[in-house]
Amino acid sequence: GMNAEIYKGRAAALTITPSGLSVRYAGQPAVESPEPEGLFVTPNQFADSSVLAALRDGEISIVGPRGPDELDISVSRGSGSIKAVFQVRNANAARRELAAFALDRLLGLGIVPATVARPVQGQIGVVQARPQQWINQVNAEKQAVQINGWCSVAPQFQLTYTLDALVGNESRVPESILYDSSEGLVYTTDFRRAFGTKSGLPAYLQARAPSPGNELRRRLGALSEARLAAALGENVDRRQRRAILARRDALLALPAATATVQTQ
Repeated sequence: GMNAEIYKGRAAALTITPSGLSVRYAGQPAVESPEPEGLFVTPNQFADSSVLAALRDGEISIVGPRGPDELDISVSRGSGSIKAVFQVRNANAARRELAAFALDRLLGLGIVPATVARPVQGQIGVVQARPQQWINQVNAEKQAVQINGWCSVAPQFQLTYTLDALVGNESRVPESILYDSSEGLVYTTDFRRAFGTKSGLPAYLQARAPSPGNELRRRLGALSEARLAAALGENVDRRQRRAILARRDALLALPAATATVQTQ
């Protein structure tokens, strides 16, 4: 995990004492407090904050239509360009997409691509980043594409199921599951019908509920209405925030996974 080229990590030595934790990072003489790892989500050669800034402010070039109400685009900022899609969304659906992205980052999951609300060709919607080589689940199955990477697919799907349960996503379909075919990473999209006010699990998860591991349970347990309000802002209202917490409680009441679910 400390390998910079592969995992974007930092070489470090961790010291554990009765008084607390400290870290010495390679190339830095001083002992410091532990720092959280940055997210490199998609495309994963750029830090997440750089991708988000490019999507907000970069120059958009239309590559071509992808499907109904969806365009393949390229976003340029400085010397780099990012592959992305533009999806037509009404104002309410766009807010839900932004809320899903914000909640993913609050939990440090890294499975929702960077997403911004931005008009393209006079239409309102969202611009969302994509890996350089990506394919959705339907086409991967049709083409018998093998998805292999440093993180196995199964725990990544557990993250998707947990996020869907948390936001009450009733419309999960195979087309909205994406794979980075070069890295073997799973991404989840399409939250336009999420964030309802029901307290139960989405219908598609009731027969086989998620199994969040210990670390994800810790992160879920740290959620509060104040933290949700700060992170999700006006994209969700008070009733929706309370529903998130009710579904969180339902998740935590489920049996824990026997192995810790990894996060990216």
